[in-house]
Amino acid sequence: MEKNSFEKTTASGRKKKTVIILSVCIAAGILVTSAGISLLAGFLYRMISTDKPGSAQTSVIPETPTAFEAPPTTEAPPTEAPGTTEAPAMTEAPATTEPPAENSTGGPFPLGMSSCNKYMGEAFFASLAKNGIPYVEISPGKTQYYSIDFTGLSVLADKYGVTLWSIHLPYSPVSQVDISSTDEVKRQMSVSFDAEIIRKAAAVGIRVMVVHPCGEKVTEEERPARMEAAKKSLAYLAETAAQYNAVIAVENMPYSTYLGCNSEDLLQLLEADSRLFICYDTNHLLQEDPIHFLEAVGNKIVTLHVSDCNGKYDNHWLPGEGVIDWYALYAALQRTGYRGPWLYEVSYEPTEYRPRIRALTAEDFAQNAREIYEGLPLTVLPLEEKEEETTTQ
Repeated sequence: MEKNSFEKTTASGRKKKTVIILSVCIAAGILVTSAGISLLAGFLYRMISTDKPGSAQTSVIPETPTAFEAPPTTEAPPTEAPGTTEAPAMTEAPATTEPPAENSTGGPFPLGMSSCNKYMGEAFFASLAKNGIPYVEISPGKTQYYSIDFTGLSVLADKYGVTLWSIHLPYSPVSQVDISSTDEVKRQMSVSFDAEIIRKAAAVGIRVMVVHPCGEKVTEEERPARMEAAKKSLAYLAETAAQYNAVIAVENMPYSTYLGCNSEDLLQLLEADSRLFICYDTNHLLQEDPIHFLEAVGNKIVTLHVSDCNGKYDNHWLPGEGVIDWYALYAALQRTGYRGPWLYEVSYEPTEYRPRIRALTAEDFAQNAREIYEGLPLTVLPLEEKEEETTTQ
């Protein structure tokens, strides 16, 4: 009887152990399923991020980019917008301050510059200050987001009296970053990456976060689903930004195959949250007359990307190098009550499609703005003359 009792007790113990082991395995599986995306992205981010305690930060945005990895996140974003915090929500566009009196270009809008992947060292900020350009947008190359030294940028900006006005959130490579993706894992990774950048940017006083509503072309069949995915992401980002007293500025896109290509599309996207605003990219507006666009969305514009184009492609040229009527656009923009900076987003270096004789400088942009403000003819750099090929017979 004792032996049978012992065997029964042992068998019972084994069953209990089996149940406990199975329960632990099931619980672990649930945890992995719910947090796997967050843990993986967070691990990758910690492995490569230079903006963490104890890491060396010898440059602001390095001239040699690092490899792009999976977007970082510290926690998986919920499917709905996160809860509010005690931080006040920004329901109006952030106001600019008065531009420095010295070297001011005059006009109703202070000047601003996008870094456009340019190295943002001391010489960059010194040139802005020298030419009366008090606002700057951080716009890194797609491989450089992990290497941004926000503290270093803030120190340089303070030193030269420049305001870190905005940051362009990542939009490529589209295989990894697209807030309109109907692949839920990819969409959540994208907004988590954006949220991490928003947090760091807001910590140094940046209040405008520019975002593309999509990262790749959208077919007509998938357009409704992609629009809903983008709105879901924008609602989350708007709430995230509000927690840090910042705003999301949705940028208009150039082609009809993209979301946000005209005022109707943009206003539909902005329905996602009343705290969403618009970044008006002048050379992206290829699907609508600029005056009509400004009349439709003008009071929602919080920042600009000023550049010219040939009317067919988004060339990002200096005003005067393309076909946009800058005097009409400038007058219409004033009628909207816009109060942000006249912020250029122009390629500095000569390109194959615009082979200028030299790279543009901060002085060129200050002069260009002054000419638009005063209604003067626009001065552009001559193009490099290419030698004609000769053949011998």
